[in-house]
Amino acid sequence: MGVIEASEKNQFYTSFSNQLEELGHFEWAIFVLLHLEDNLLKKNLVMGILERNISADFDDKVKFLVKDMKIPSQWIHMVKAQKSLYNKMYFEAFNNFMLAEEYVTANQVFVDHLLANLFINEDFNVIRCLAEKLKPVSGYISCWNNEAGLFVDYLDLLEHSISSDVMVKLQMKLSSICEKI
Repeated sequence: MGVIEASEKNQFYTSFSNQLEELGHFEWAIFVLLHLEDNLLKKNLVMGILERNISADFDDKVKFLVKDMKIPSQWIHMVKAQKSLYNKMYFEAFNNFMLAEEYVTANQVFVDHLLANLFINEDFNVIRCLAEKLKPVSGYISCWNNEAGLFVDYLDLLEHSISSDVMVKLQMKLSSICEKI
């Protein structure tokens, strides 16, 4: 009995996976691909199946895929985030990018698609809530201080009651905000 080459194994798994997906069993198609040894190939093929078969609001088989098949939940959230963004479901896109640990992209969705409307409508609590989700990872976001962080600083200023003690602190914060602008 001869040794099967890695490329032949990859071809076999990929072919079998394609057949299963065509029959409507995408979760089992993923299961077959999990046997690939090449992790990059495995991830790319699994992500392709996820992109073709799950929607932005997909929840049916997530638990099975993550818990039983051990697919990283970030992969599923990444697909859901991209589809949510495409469908202009910005809150869902933001949350899924956060869960996919794509913090820079989540921040970009926040700044480009959510922040202006929230600010105009004076939904400061929502701004603060979303910004607080980003704050722990703000070190990864190069433009944090000039975008979302700036709004957090502004909201901090709005919350202070004006007294002589606080006035000095406010002047320092205001100076900091002016420097960022």
